[in-house]
Amino acid sequence: MADDSGTRARAYDHDIVWRLEQLPPDSRFWKGAVFVVHGMGAHRRGETAATLRYGFEDAAEALHSRGVHIAATYILEGYWGDFPNLEETMPPVWKTFSEGEKTFFSSVWKARSRSTTETAFWFARQAFRLPYEVLLFSKNPSAELGWLYRPFRSVVYLVVAALVWLTLILFFLTKAGREILSNVLGDVYLYLNPQGKIEEAIVQRIDRQVGERFLQLLGLNWDFAKLPASGPAKNSQLRVGGTPHVFDHVTWVAHSLGTIVSYNVISDLMARCKEFHEKADREKDDDLKERVKRVRDGLHRFMTIGCPLQKIASLFPGSLRKWTDDSLTPFMKAKPDNWWVNFYDVLDPVSGILRSGDYFSRARNHHTPSRRPLPGFAHTHYWHTDFIGEYILTQTHFEEEKVSLEQCPRGFFSMLWRHLYMLVVLSLALLSEIYLLVTLANRLCDLLRWITGGAFTRCAREIWGILSKSSRHVWGWMLSGRHWAGSLGGK
Repeated sequence: MADDSGTRARAYDHDIVWRLEQLPPDSRFWKGAVFVVHGMGAHRRGETAATLRYGFEDAAEALHSRGVHIAATYILEGYWGDFPNLEETMPPVWKTFSEGEKTFFSSVWKARSRSTTETAFWFARQAFRLPYEVLLFSKNPSAELGWLYRPFRSVVYLVVAALVWLTLILFFLTKAGREILSNVLGDVYLYLNPQGKIEEAIVQRIDRQVGERFLQLLGLNWDFAKLPASGPAKNSQLRVGGTPHVFDHVTWVAHSLGTIVSYNVISDLMARCKEFHEKADREKDDDLKERVKRVRDGLHRFMTIGCPLQKIASLFPGSLRKWTDDSLTPFMKAKPDNWWVNFYDVLDPVSGILRSGDYFSRARNHHTPSRRPLPGFAHTHYWHTDFIGEYILTQTHFEEEKVSLEQCPRGFFSMLWRHLYMLVVLSLALLSEIYLLVTLANRLCDLLRWITGGAFTRCAREIWGILSKSSRHVWGWMLSGRHWAGSLGGK
């Protein structure tokens, strides 16, 4: 980055500040951090945090050009993608196993967390539920978008459902496709539809692991006890630049399936705060009450991007732990109206407006235009949208007035053309997949004819002839009246 005079730093100048550890301990940037929870897919540890940091570089540069200086921001990832590995997710339990138990339980754990066939059939069953939920059962249509968009959205989701079916067929035909089913879509199937105690334990461990990482930023564990300054990495304070550190406030950012995980974990944090606050009142424990306040104040902002929560609330309400009023009210005390911002994109069919007052009363919806104008790619564009990066940075470091949510376009015609454009693109994709499947079927028929030397064609014609002849006999019998006469006792 060039300095304020517009020239590059010389080789012998002070080091350019590009990480938090280079700032003095009294810098305000040591107070706030960003906690990010990734979505579905075979993520590597730290990958999502690195992607967010990549977007922050452009956002910080844009803010710098407007006189807002964000020196550095600490990012911690709430990583849960290692859940198929029993040793990684439950190390204390793993240490108690014998060698035979390690082999047995790790095999069962991995088999229950990854299932290609079950994932495919589950997605096929669920695909056509959403269009009808949107069109027929939505009791609270968005006043912001108007009635016109409900049938539009329903048609879009119908096309998406057809695409899902065809894509599942194509996935089954290739090894890479089957790996996607297992490693990417399998996360959704497992989290929303756990079957049996092992899968329920896996889902619980995902939630617990994400909550532990967030609380670690505040120097606490799930019992709201203070973490020691030294010890095992997961059971002690975070070490930033080799030094234990506790942050004052955290901006929580979640993407895709990670928004569902985050919603449930925050629900647990609210319930835990209520439980411990009541305990502190009973026992007159001011120290515990202060730690409860640290958690409530520490969750400074919540931001969801590419969020399917509204769809999940309609289709799988049992997978969400609702934020109850008795725990929500004290948690939200003195928090601003924009505490929870949901960034969505019409071109992203996974995302959407959060309408349900029962589940998402605190959410504020804002549309962000995509830099990648294709429905499939729009789901990942949020990390590289300067406006979202700028908003996260300014909210984290108390520069709220520098970026306004009013910059998000929500005009009627702006939304209308995006709906139409997405419908056209998805329809073209559907036609392309149909063409591909028909072509593959023709190739397969040609191969079978070549292998059987024409016997396949003759056999197919014979079967078709028998079926046609049988159907003509049945219809002739039904239409002749003899069937109805016999059923009425006629001769």
